[in-house]
Amino acid sequence: MGEPAGIGLELIAKLWKNRDQLPRHPFVVIGSFDELKKYTDNFPLEVLNKETLLSANALATDCLHVIDIRLQDAVVPGHLNPKNGQAVVQAIEIATSLALEHHVSAVVTA
Repeated sequence: MGEPAGIGLELIAKLWKNRDQLPRHPFVVIGSFDELKKYTDNFPLEVLNKETLLSANALATDCLHVIDIRLQDAVVPGHLNPKNGQAVVQAIEIATSLALEHHVSAVVTA
């Protein structure tokens, strides 16, 4: 997840809804679980941490996996909140380390 007040969560939800048109690979979101839930229409969600992700032999492809990053303040769509800046940096750092360590195939900020 990039900026939580941006369109990323909506894009993630739309991709997940249309996942049957995509190759079946595990899908991991690094960001606010609570904010993501607002867009997912009761999708199957699984919260995990980086250590759980690293220890898993294989992640299910029928569930949206979330490494939860807690936000410091409320999100108002379309309005950046500097108080949540550290959460954005943390999400990018986790995603980058997972990619550099070859635990994920790609990183997309949304």
